[in-house]
Order: sequence, then C-alpha cells, then structure tokens
Amino acid sequence: MMPNETDRMFSFKFEKNASEIAEKAKAKTLALKAKIEERQRRIAELREAHGIDDAALVDLLTQARRNDRAVTFQYTSNAPANKKGPEERTIGAGVVNNLLTENDFIEADKASVKRLEILGRNLRPLSRITSNGTRYEENGFPLSYEELEFLGF
Repeated sequence: MMPNETDRMFSFKFEKNASEIAEKAKAKTLALKAKIEERQRRIAELREAHGIDDAALVDLLTQARRNDRAVTFQYTSNAPANKKGPEERTIGAGVVNNLLTENDFIEADKASVKRLEILGRNLRPLSRITSNGTRYEENGFPLSYEELEFLGF
C-alpha cells in the first residue's frame, strides 16, 4: 500500500452528540462570517485602489470568466479622476484574478454558513421506540473524519 493511500485505511465514523455538533457548527459559522467580512474588506480596498465601481466590477469579472488567459483587462470608469467623463482604464490580470478568487470564496463561505445555520437550528436528539414499546433518545450522530476536521473537533 502506498503512503498516500492511508485515508482509506482509517475510514471510521465518529459519533458526537447533538449539542457538541451544534456548538461546533455555531463556532464555525462565526469564523466563516468573520472570514467573509475580511474578504469583503480586501475587495473594497482593491476596488478603491484601482477606481473600480460596481458596473466595472461586473464587467471585469465577466471578462475574466470568459478569458482566463488575458494579461490585462479594460473597463470604463464612470468616476474618472479628471472629471471630464467616462474614461477607459486597464487593469492587470492579477488584480482581476484576486477579485474573482475572493468573490468565489465569499460565495462558497456563504453557502457553508447557510448550511451550518440550518444544521444548528434543526439538530436535536432523535426520539426512538424499541420493539417492546420503550421510548429512548438517541443522541449520537455519525461524522466522518472530514466532517470532524471541518467542524474543528
């Protein structure tokens, strides 16, 4: 067996109770929201530094998705420094790629936040009934290694 195949050797399911999972989900949600704010701050700084308004941002991101091999991108600024009207500007692909990457990560983080919030609101011990009619609460939920790692156990 190759050393990089050890993930298949230890494919256990780990059991955690509802309150432990909900607590970790809430903490992860807060961490993701903070990361989203940090990313939005970086985007705002880039936009300000390069004079990119909302329309230009949409145009740049659309161009970048269509042509991922471009070295520079052009956009028209509606708020030119010379106040004579719109002007055409050129921006490097690195800046556009950074904007694109940050936006993609924000969308992925928002989806994770939504999923974790739904999980936290709905995770409760399960009420079960045995074959002889006795009621009991099942509080353990199986989690994979990846789920444990994502939640920070």
